Amino acid sequence: MLQPEASAAVFTAADKCLGEALSALGVSRFLTLLPLNLHLPESSGVRREWLLPVVRQHLKRGDIAFFASHIVPELVRAREQMNAAGASASAGTGPGALYRKLWSLLPPFLAHALDVTVRYLPNPVHYHYMHKHA
Repeated sequence: MLQPEASAAVFTAADKCLGEALSALGVSRFLTLLPLNLHLPESSGVRREWLLPVVRQHLKRGDIAFFASHIVPELVRAREQMNAAGASASAGTGPGALYRKLWSLLPPFLAHALDVTVRYLPNPVHYHYMHKHA
């Protein structure tokens, strides 16, 4: 068994390595190679909820469409589990904690979104001109 200081060093190195991979690959490819598997029970051993803070911290580019298609369904599932358990979003563990962790991904997705001008603005050139000359 690793000593606590050695264990902390290993976790720090693993976090840095995963963060670099996420930055290099982008969130879509990264989570394709290393899926979160949040739909599986916690007891399955292949659920990777622990990756959520890594994604939040190291997200350098992403798409709002990816958030909508991959994270939002997990939010819906976590909310349904919270309702079924009578839990709240402020709960420290379980579906409430997962719900909060998933929502915490939205700010980095918005800050580093690659698809905002392509998908959500009617005409990026026109939008830029209108706001520059307003």
